[in-house]
Amino acid sequence: HEQRDLPGPLKKMRDEADAFVGNKELLAKTAWSETWPTNNPQRLARRQANYEEHLDILMHRKREEFALPMLGDMTGCNAKSQEELLQRLHEINFPVMIWEGGLDPLATPEAALECAKAIPGAQYLMYQHLGHGGADEMPELCARDCDRFFKDVEGRIL
Repeated sequence: HEQRDLPGPLKKMRDEADAFVGNKELLAKTAWSETWPTNNPQRLARRQANYEEHLDILMHRKREEFALPMLGDMTGCNAKSQEELLQRLHEINFPVMIWEGGLDPLATPEAALECAKAIPGAQYLMYQHLGHGGADEMPELCARDCDRFFKDVEGRIL
């Protein structure tokens, strides 16, 4: 939750926005790509498709979109401290599932577990072989887990 600056490549994009607009060579180095080990041809094909989709999105961004500073804490609740964030999470009174990849450098397993522990009755699923784009890379796995979660919580009172 601590306010941090952007990771290096995203900070460079923001600070040098003019250089990135429509620059396929620069954007190709920045587009999201999963590099976790796998030999699965279907996962590798999805990674490539996800990379190409992200590159296309970046290619169509206007300068203003690159130059926007990261404002706020990205929690959506404007908590002023970690303690306040966790207290607000504790007030959630409906079923929550946190689904993530253990190799995610942005939403770390430690941070996700801390959030899950703060939410009453939350379910936390972490796949060690997936990263930040795990749901895009393995949509069947994600969909199966979501289906199971929704069936399990139907009618549940917290």
